[in-house]
Amino acid sequence: MQKKRIFNLLKPIKPPPTVWDKIYDWIIGKARVVIIFVELLVVSAFVLKVVEDTNAKNKQKEIESLNTELSFYSIEMEPRFREIIKKSDIYLEMQRESSVYYKVLEEVFGFIGLDQPSVNVRIAANKLTIVGYDNLSNLKKLEEALKTKSKTLQLSSVKVGNLTLDQEDILAQKGQIVLEASLLEDLLRK
Repeated sequence: MQKKRIFNLLKPIKPPPTVWDKIYDWIIGKARVVIIFVELLVVSAFVLKVVEDTNAKNKQKEIESLNTELSFYSIEMEPRFREIIKKSDIYLEMQRESSVYYKVLEEVFGFIGLDQPSVNVRIAANKLTIVGYDNLSNLKKLEEALKTKSKTLQLSSVKVGNLTLDQEDILAQKGQIVLEASLLEDLLRK
């Protein structure tokens, strides 16, 4: 038996595409772009996650170091600060309640200025003592102001109790001075 050969010179007609053929064509064509876009999103999300994890780890280390520092301050320094605050509150209360000493301190700090960290003022009984380390001309001005302008001190009682100079102090014209003065008797009676 012989086979017959059929020659068809027309363009072959494809059968209509099935659902699976349409899905396959879509995957090969348009879905390729979507897949590449999704892969780029996944890679960028991974990179951002790594960066965020690194930042979080660094922040965690910083938090731990700050907690260590805070615990040091809370154990070592906080009691000192609380003691200073307590002393300051007691001092302010005493200053407000004692009108005599308040007037004297207000006057003396008016001459000295509140920004002088190297000057200490002490009142005991009826005696005022000012201990300071400063420029000698400033200390001399303070002594003159106390002798001439004071309303709460006995003017004749203002004197230099002690003057200490080192060789470097002489060159810098600085020194430690102790000024002593007595309070007016009228103030103590009030």
